[in-house]
Formats: sequence, C-alpha cells, structure tokens
Amino acid sequence: MSAGTDLLDGLAQTIAAAGNGVYRADDSTYSPGETAVVFVIMPDKPDRVICLTEYLLTAHPSLPLDRVGVQIRTRGLPNDSFDEKVLRDGVRDCVHALTDRQYGSCHLIQMLFASGVPLGVDAAGRSESSQNFTVDVDMPATLNRPDGGL
Repeated sequence: MSAGTDLLDGLAQTIAAAGNGVYRADDSTYSPGETAVVFVIMPDKPDRVICLTEYLLTAHPSLPLDRVGVQIRTRGLPNDSFDEKVLRDGVRDCVHALTDRQYGSCHLIQMLFASGVPLGVDAAGRSESSQNFTVDVDMPATLNRPDGGL
C-alpha cells in the first residue's frame, strides 16, 4: 500500500472501531442493514455509507511532512434526514482532533475539521453531506525527501 492508502485504511478502522460503521478491507459485500465504510466511490448499496477520499494539500520540499485533505461523505437512510446527521456527527466526533496515530507507513500527527456542506438528497431519497478535514502527516522517505519518519 501507499502512505495515502495506509492513511485511509487506518481511518476506516478507527471509524469502524468507534461503532460508526463496518469496514471490510477485503471489499466484500455489505448487507442492507450495515453502514459501509468505503473509499473514493459512493456505492449504491447499502443505504448508509461513509466514503473516505484523501488528497494532497501541501508537501514540504525537503522534509517528509505533508498536509492532506480527507473528505468524508456520509449518506443516511431514505426519507430520514436526521439519520444522515447522526451518522455525520458520529464520524466527526470520532476523527476531529485525532492525534499521534501510526497507520501503516503513515504517521498521522493531527486531524482537524475544516468544513462541511450538505449535498442534498439523491434519487432514492437519501440525504448526503460532505465534511473536509486537514491532516498533518509524517510520511515515509522518498527519493527527494530522504528523512522519513522524523
């Protein structure tokens, strides 16, 4: 895995361990009553989903210190906007102010809530929203940034 995928995998495990959803690293199918924790692409099923995406914001030119953004989209049950709000708030409470976590090759220094926006309702009547977090990470060494793991 890459450091970015290590970060997402670790966050998915953290979110699931807190009881906010179910994470299956093997990509097996989720049952209709579960809350899936997935990456990048929001699946059509199950109804309740937590979808994580990571993107680079800034990278130090010589030290392996990056600031990445993590977008966490949530979707709730059909015709129940409060269900999505409860899910969203639970995820934010779980990861906002998270500090000093080693996720594979990626050391999360701190994770802070940056912004959030409701995304409306999809064709199936499920409310969705997006939350953005800034994450300071100590990355493994690379060719041009050899001082990994400060």
